[in-house]
Amino acid sequence: WRVMLNTNGTYRFVNINSGKVIGVSSMSTGDGAAIIQWGDNGTADHNWTLQPQGGSAYKLINANSGKALGISAGGITDGTPAIQWTSGPAADQVFVLVPVQ
Repeated sequence: WRVMLNTNGTYRFVNINSGKVIGVSSMSTGDGAAIIQWGDNGTADHNWTLQPQGGSAYKLINANSGKALGISAGGITDGTPAIQWTSGPAADQVFVLVPVQ
């Protein structure tokens, strides 16, 4: 993923393979909505704020819904879908951002 800073201070996460950004399916504002990749068409659901959690850990908060990116039911198995959910203490909502050279 490539992290792109927007002029309004939010970020877009662009997949290096597909060139698509992460967003929320159908621009939903509800808990449990799927996180998907989509062509970068400028909609607000493609924009995220970074909420520091200490060190290089962050919550990714969707600019459109105000909800956190997380992993469905805190799953740890391959293929578990990413969703948005009301921000809370769950570890599945915390991501470590590591620069790649």
